[in-house]
Amino acid sequence: MIHRKKSDVEIIDVGKAFGMPEGSMNIQWMISKNVGDDRYQHNFAVRRYILKPVEISAIPYHNHTYVQALTVIKGKVHCETPEGVVIANAGDSVYFYSNEQHKAVPVGDETVEILCVIDCPDDGENCLPQIPQNVTTD
Repeated sequence: MIHRKKSDVEIIDVGKAFGMPEGSMNIQWMISKNVGDDRYQHNFAVRRYILKPVEISAIPYHNHTYVQALTVIKGKVHCETPEGVVIANAGDSVYFYSNEQHKAVPVGDETVEILCVIDCPDDGENCLPQIPQNVTTD
C-alpha cells in the first residue's frame, strides 16, 4: 500500500504552458507512473488541479493524446468542447476523449479543485510529473 498526503506532493504551476498568468493553474501528481515499484502496474495517473478564477477566454482550447476524466471536488467549472458547454458542480464528472479539443475554466470567483484521471497511452510519458510539453492549443 502507498499513502500519499496532498500536503507532501509537489505543487507545479502549469498555467504558463496554457498561456495563463503565473499561479492560476497548479497541479499535483497524486499518482503517476513513478509512484510505486513493479508491483504497481497501473496505466493511469491521478492529478489534483487547483484553478484560480480567470476569464473563460483566458484558457485556450487544447487537446492531448490521452483520455481525461475530471471530477469537481470544490467549486464550479465551465467545461467546453466545440460541440457544447456544460457547467460541472462539485461532485460532477466530465470525460474528454483522446485528442478532443476542450477547456475547463473556473466559474465565479472561488478557487476550484478538480481530480483528474488520465490514461497512459504508448510509453506512458504523459503520466510522469512534468509541465505539459505536448499540449496543442488553437
